[in-house]
Amino acid sequence: MPFGFAAALSDPGVRFLPEDSTSRHPRESAPTILVVEDDRAIRYLFTEVLRNSGYTVIPCEDGAQGLEVARDRIDEIDAVVTDSKMPGLSGPELIAQIRELRPTMPILVISGHLESRPADPATRYLSKPLSPEGLTSELRRALHQASSRSVR
Repeated sequence: MPFGFAAALSDPGVRFLPEDSTSRHPRESAPTILVVEDDRAIRYLFTEVLRNSGYTVIPCEDGAQGLEVARDRIDEIDAVVTDSKMPGLSGPELIAQIRELRPTMPILVISGHLESRPADPATRYLSKPLSPEGLTSELRRALHQASSRSVR
């Protein structure tokens, strides 16, 4: 299975719900996370882990869709979780476009193929495989650092 999918699914502390489940009721003030990942299984995994951790999640299947959502909803999005290597608009290209919309947006780049890591305090680079706890703790850290740096 790709990039830690099996390890993450075997974690007993993580609950996975069907995609169309109506049992999720995020807190009114839940941070909204844009998840951009071309691998359907990993996108689903990240989405479910984050939803089960109380976040509101907007999943996107590629960089172009992620950029379209970011342009339409930039004021609603609190952070971005993206893959680096995707067909079409890559992770670095997506990040550059999001930085034009909101320079301080917290971004987690999670990839099995991290080549370059530009110096950017609002971007964290993480390697796959990544445990559910690793994802949520890094996201909490990025959101906390962003709120400490400045208010949108």
